[in-house]
Amino acid sequence: MPEVASVPAYFKGSLTLESNGYTAHVSSASLNPTARNAVFTDIGGVDHVFGGKSSWVLTIDGIQDSATANSLSEFARANDGEVVAGTLSDGSKVASFDVVMSAGAFGGQANTLKTASWSLPTTYPTWTAVE
Repeated sequence: MPEVASVPAYFKGSLTLESNGYTAHVSSASLNPTARNAVFTDIGGVDHVFGGKSSWVLTIDGIQDSATANSLSEFARANDGEVVAGTLSDGSKVASFDVVMSAGAFGGQANTLKTASWSLPTTYPTWTAVE
């Protein structure tokens, strides 16, 4: 069996939501799959395993910016509960998806940057090569 080569790289990407670029607002962004599995044990003690396509979540860590109209934190509050189009790129591939927005944190600890984190459910992403 041939060995598959790898190309490690630092993550440097971009995030868009409804065509707005939020790269400068974000310190971390990732699409994370969750396996859909279930096990049913019958009364004879036999396990029956079921699997399905993964569900996906967009995880974002970023700044709170209440001063800029349409900043990521303001966009999230304004679109709380709404489905919006999104993309996440790592420089070689772009993942496209629809995401359910949720308002982020407001406030924080003294003498620290105001930050917020989001875990947002998405549709199954589609990947295309960066042109």
